[in-house]
Amino acid sequence: MTDQPSFDGGPGWVVDATTLRPRIVDPGGFAADRAGDAMLPVLQCLWGGDPASARVLLTDLPSGYQRDVLLAEANSRLGQHDEAVTGLRLLRTSARDAGRRAHLEEQLGRALLSAGRPAEALGHFSDALATRLATGASARSVQALRHGLDLARARARQ
Repeated sequence: MTDQPSFDGGPGWVVDATTLRPRIVDPGGFAADRAGDAMLPVLQCLWGGDPASARVLLTDLPSGYQRDVLLAEANSRLGQHDEAVTGLRLLRTSARDAGRRAHLEEQLGRALLSAGRPAEALGHFSDALATRLATGASARSVQALRHGLDLARARARQ
């Protein structure tokens, strides 16, 4: 397992190596990079440490893939783990393409890890990694998933 505090996520944000959650580290750079993104205010709250405000913003939006995934993340960050996992599992049942399924498997792994259920998270990280490898994912994505597997294994042994 790596002792890195984070993985590069993109302009202005990282993936925390302990929680596997995105976190904004440069608010200005993050906002500039996502200037045209309608979800910018939600992401600024959610990844900036205010999941309660993110959830309020999300509940005012119509249901859709991105909104529902972010709502599950907000619920997970707020400790409403069962609601987060249930929402992600429901989304997974309707996912048709491999990329979306891999994304949801990764999100389920993160939510289960956050819920203190690392043994359950293992299978989701493993499935996400297998799909990402089969579809030629970026090295950064593969590295983060391998780290998620290592983290889940270590926590399952505790």
